[in-house]
Amino acid sequence: MNLANLYFIHFGISAFSIIFGLKSNLFMRNLIIIYLFFVLLASRQFEYKQDLLSYYNWAIWDFYTYREPVFPYLNSLSYKILGWRNIYIISDTISLIIIGSIFQRLKLHYNYMLIFFCFFPVIMGFQSIYRQFFGSLICLYIISFSYDASIQNNIIFKRIGDFIRALIAIGTHNVHFLSILTFKFINLKYILNFLCSVVIGTLIVLIYDLLGKANQVSGSSTTILYIVTLIILFSCFYFNRDKIGCNLCLSGITIITIMWFRGLETPSERVGLSFLIFIYISLVYYIDRFRPYMAGRLILLCLGFFPLFMTSAQTLLTGSYLNN
Repeated sequence: MNLANLYFIHFGISAFSIIFGLKSNLFMRNLIIIYLFFVLLASRQFEYKQDLLSYYNWAIWDFYTYREPVFPYLNSLSYKILGWRNIYIISDTISLIIIGSIFQRLKLHYNYMLIFFCFFPVIMGFQSIYRQFFGSLICLYIISFSYDASIQNNIIFKRIGDFIRALIAIGTHNVHFLSILTFKFINLKYILNFLCSVVIGTLIVLIYDLLGKANQVSGSSTTILYIVTLIILFSCFYFNRDKIGCNLCLSGITIITIMWFRGLETPSERVGLSFLIFIYISLVYYIDRFRPYMAGRLILLCLGFFPLFMTSAQTLLTGSYLNN
């Protein structure tokens, strides 16, 4: 039994639920959250590698920075209260609460939560680049309010809430300061969104140049795959008249391309992963247009899951931990 086997089992359960699933309601969504908690708990029984190992050591050393204290602090707190076997239990629980809140408020079918956990950026988030992913989940939570008509009537409440959530996201990973800026443009005209995204992409490049931040080059870039994927999704959302999804894709395409041309290979791929998470709600609404529901959901399940097991994705983004 290894981590890959665990996710294949989850894939099978997800496919079974899509084919023979029950009507979606609050009880089923809560039941799925409990199930997903145990999936994550089981995944933590395997040896930590790559970024997870670093975060594990940070928790034991009680190490965190004042610029990005949120995620290390949660893990350190978990270590002090529950011991070394449960380093990630608090952050996992909060992640699931965020996911459950999004799906409950928007009344999305519980099958899409199962599919979300088979989505390769989410798997890599939970099992590798968790700190950045934790911030991405908070960003997704912020985006979800743009789809919630009920909250639009209370602009002051929304702005205060978004400000607090933005501070938490930035305190988790500073790159999400730029993510938050991007979300300010999701209702602009496409040309204005494009121009603003050019500024953000250029700003990212300047930050890497000025601070001399590390850029690991793997030699097998998949950046072009993220760009092509976002271009295809932009077309889908355009025909679905989803301006939010279109602008998120356009921002992603622009920023990733600028970083890629500058030679920031690994950072551009991580930004690509974040944008795939950001557009997930738009993707759900697009898939839900098609009948029968089962076919669209099964296609989304497969398209989101199997890229994880491509050689380039394993080597570049997750190492070989899924095979060990």
